[in-house]
Amino acid sequence: MRRVNLFMVGAAKSGTTTLHKILASHPDVYAGPSKEPHYFVADQFVPNPRFAPNTCLTEAKYVANYAAATTEKYLLDSSVHYMAYPGTDQRIYAYNPEAKIIFALRHPVDRLYSHYKMLRKEGVTRLSFEDFLKQPIDDNKVDLMAHSLYSQRIREYQATFGPSNVLIITFNELRGDQNVLREKLANFLGLTPFEAIKTEHENVSAIPKNEVLRYLHMDFPLTVWLKRIVPKTALRAKLGQWIIHTFYENKAMLPETRQRLNALFENELTELAHMGITFER
Repeated sequence: MRRVNLFMVGAAKSGTTTLHKILASHPDVYAGPSKEPHYFVADQFVPNPRFAPNTCLTEAKYVANYAAATTEKYLLDSSVHYMAYPGTDQRIYAYNPEAKIIFALRHPVDRLYSHYKMLRKEGVTRLSFEDFLKQPIDDNKVDLMAHSLYSQRIREYQATFGPSNVLIITFNELRGDQNVLREKLANFLGLTPFEAIKTEHENVSAIPKNEVLRYLHMDFPLTVWLKRIVPKTALRAKLGQWIIHTFYENKAMLPETRQRLNALFENELTELAHMGITFER
């Protein structure tokens, strides 16, 4: 059985779904039915019940996720919590020392706030952002403050796999010139050029205007059923955009909260800058 050899290890809410879509569009990249198997953190990761069916926490399920691969050069695993747990780099290396690693990164404060908004959208929390920060744990038992600390994990993966086998993509690059992004990915992977595909920022996080609208969109049984059976078409995408604009609001973070968080992440941002990683707004 071929080994998975391309891992996008995080960070959540940094455009990983869009980047996964771009990678999976190449004929030499195979992405299994489960985008985020999380196999290499199976002993630590506790997925919430809604997310659990999309994981492959046993060897049998992980192998089955890639059973349909044929002659593709790369098998892709985009489990964003591979960055959340120490030692994951060593487990992946023991499995496949020739693997390539991709990080998708966003400004730590923006990533944290986007993650919070996603939890509000999903009904995991109803707390204000300021109250949530007192115990910023998501429904997968992941510390979201720690998940915005990138430098140590990057160094670990670079030390384990070698710097040439680790690629950093920032959120700005992802939302910038797509030709430059596709060329960067192709060069890193040694692939023919990626074809241009239509990409949009997916899994948009937003704060519900009220809980009734959120429930109708996310948890109402008929809505859940329709999401399972209605194909993902352009019409469905437009409807989804209308719902986001109608049911939710893109509420800005309080300036004083951003200032406090910027201070908390100051050392991390300095470390990242020393590594050549910056996040310009």
